[in-house]
Amino acid sequence: MGKTPQSYRVVSVFCSVSLSLNAHAYIVKKGESFSKIIGRNLPGLVYGRNGNFDKILKLNPQIKNPHLIIPGTEINLGDAGAVVSDVSVAEEKEVRNVASPDFAPVPESSPTSFEFNPYFVFSNLSVRDRSSGAKAELASELYAGGRFSYIQGWSEEFQSYLQLNFAYVTFEQPTTSQVSLKDSNRFLTGLSLGGKYHFKKNLRGYLHADYQKELFVRSIDTTTITVDGILVPSVGSNLEYDFLNYNNLILGISGKFDYKLASKADSYRVNNGYVYGAGLYLKEIKGIQTDLSFYTRGQDSTITQQKETGVFLSVKMMVPHGNK
Repeated sequence: MGKTPQSYRVVSVFCSVSLSLNAHAYIVKKGESFSKIIGRNLPGLVYGRNGNFDKILKLNPQIKNPHLIIPGTEINLGDAGAVVSDVSVAEEKEVRNVASPDFAPVPESSPTSFEFNPYFVFSNLSVRDRSSGAKAELASELYAGGRFSYIQGWSEEFQSYLQLNFAYVTFEQPTTSQVSLKDSNRFLTGLSLGGKYHFKKNLRGYLHADYQKELFVRSIDTTTITVDGILVPSVGSNLEYDFLNYNNLILGISGKFDYKLASKADSYRVNNGYVYGAGLYLKEIKGIQTDLSFYTRGQDSTITQQKETGVFLSVKMMVPHGNK
């Protein structure tokens, strides 16, 4: 017989694809990601108004965090789960151009998610009054709060987020001085805008700008200590590195540095300052992450010198939401 015409080659490839339409399940292999699996195994766009990302995520409720999947995970690709990974790139493009009008460009959008992060802090505030030289040590009796984040994914590597922060702080009465603490309760709020970039699958970096209340001692006189909550702008960066992956659990280390900008209270000014810290975290495949870290904040005012140190314990969890 003669050589198969070029036009039949496209048809034969397309038929071989259609024969695998009943292959609904896919097992994740090492080095693969959720979006790349969808892009390689399903026709059409990954993201966008008619994209497959949200559709396939909805079919897999066991995947709490699509950006964190491990080898061996089974993914349901639905009734249209055609396995086309064995087709060459040139043939795949040819099939896509002939087979379906769904490949026409559409405005792309990316998946969104929500995250809730309750936390507890054990904090100590060391203060020295500039005028009198008096010193005091304040320890938190209760320091609890939460962060609620709206996360927008723009690509496989980059996500942006908007975060609301709130905390309630109660201090114990000081034991290192003869004065009492006035108004020991404070409610702190804040707002953060930032981005997360995946340098590698196990290495992530964050950049963020914050505007939130920080604790400052107004004065230490002969009878009382007064604590304020002052809004302070800041910029900072964080790094996370996963160094151990075992039995669906990931152990990693983190580090942070923030630069606190000057601010103003009603009767005094707050100088520039800093925050640095490091810690460990444990993540599981469902997307829950537990962090344990320490931090140090140094930021003086025109009336006091102060340094805050603390231990930070938090849990991050994805908030379920409907997919469009």
